[in-house]
Amino acid sequence: MSHELNSAYTVFHSNPLNGDTKFIGVYSSKNSAEKAVAKLSIQPGFIDSPKNFDIQSYPLNKEELRENSVFLVWYKNLQNEDDVKVMGAYSSKKKAEDSIQQLIKSTEFKDSPENFDIYDYILDQTSWTEGFITWDEA
Repeated sequence: MSHELNSAYTVFHSNPLNGDTKFIGVYSSKNSAEKAVAKLSIQPGFIDSPKNFDIQSYPLNKEELRENSVFLVWYKNLQNEDDVKVMGAYSSKKKAEDSIQQLIKSTEFKDSPENFDIYDYILDQTSWTEGFITWDEA
């Protein structure tokens, strides 16, 4: 199965107590991402901070997707493990690898090619549903 997708939408949630941020999932539309947020925001672990969800859009250049998945390129700062960011979303692993090669050519990333990872995600599937808990809840 293939279909055209203009953008992929990532959802993250931040813990207001310590700033910890978790990746929730990647979605095929803003509407799908908002539905996931609405569902999770009333769940334990999220209900205390329903405004701490963040939806980001990544263009896919109107490319054909296969198997309803996208490849996200992640960058992690090895000196600060909390500094992790999505650099882009791609319709194929090859396009994700090509983007890393382009990023490595820039001054900011040329000395850290090992800091990039590529992960394949199924669209519209929530990856993290537990939310944050306090020690009292544990």
